[in-house]
Amino acid sequence: MANILLVDDEPDVLKILSKIMITAGHDVLTVKEGSAAVAKLREMSFDLMVSDVRMSPVHGMEVLAAASSLKPDMPVIMLTAYDCDATRKRAVELGAYAYLTKPFRVSEVLDIVDRALSERGDDDETDE
Repeated sequence: MANILLVDDEPDVLKILSKIMITAGHDVLTVKEGSAAVAKLREMSFDLMVSDVRMSPVHGMEVLAAASSLKPDMPVIMLTAYDCDATRKRAVELGAYAYLTKPFRVSEVLDIVDRALSERGDDDETDE
């Protein structure tokens, strides 16, 4: 079981992702905007973060940069409905573990989450 931060400005996407992660046995915290995500990263420990790319006023890439700085060992999975090679490349440069396009397959998300957590090491521990 892992503690996962989910960030997306679309309530329906948050609801779906939350249900997927909870069904898989994880604890989740959902936030609807990037600034709230950055605040939570400063306040709490997470084993993994899943974030949308296109959000306003704080863009998902800014959230990714903050996560890479504040929690460098925490894997981050970026989601987007607007796949772009330049954005994908930038996400990787900023430390994203994976970059997925919406709509996504549940099995694909779960496989990537499981792989990220297992590569991270002991997914029962959070980093500080």
